[in-house]
Amino acid sequence: TAGDTLKLFVFERTSSRDDDWTKSRDARPGATSFALRSDLSGDMGVGAEGFLFLPLLGAIKAAGLVPESVATTIGARFKEIFERDPMVNLTVLQRRPVFVVGYVKNPGRYDYMQGMTLMHGVAIAGGVVRPTMRPTLEAEQKYLIARQNQEGVMEQAEAEALTPLCPGDLVRI
Repeated sequence: TAGDTLKLFVFERTSSRDDDWTKSRDARPGATSFALRSDLSGDMGVGAEGFLFLPLLGAIKAAGLVPESVATTIGARFKEIFERDPMVNLTVLQRRPVFVVGYVKNPGRYDYMQGMTLMHGVAIAGGVVRPTMRPTLEAEQKYLIARQNQEGVMEQAEAEALTPLCPGDLVRI
């Protein structure tokens, strides 16, 4: 998802004849080892358009894909350019936060957690509070979620307490 932070490691497969360390250790002929490509490894942010931008490899689509799919795409692009098989490891370090605003004790920005629901968001924001002039009937409570659609447009809809949240959601109580 746009705004996520990913941890990426790209290792380039090398043969023993290309690797000075294995040559000096009398490795078996044709043995394979891996060398970290530090120019392609590290913490990477997914841009607003949903792409990772990697030196030498260019833009890689990440939005809407699981990490394994993104890693496969990176590996295929690497092999296409360098004509060597890579080993790619990709994990999500941090998801975009959710925002809880309105009639809650502590409105603000909160870290997204897998499986989070609207009820979780309200709870970590300190629960619902009522202004003194407003009726307190629970049936009158409305929950709204604003969420970015596939085209990047924010859409708002009423939601229930067990509605799943997504990274980047805005919850209004």
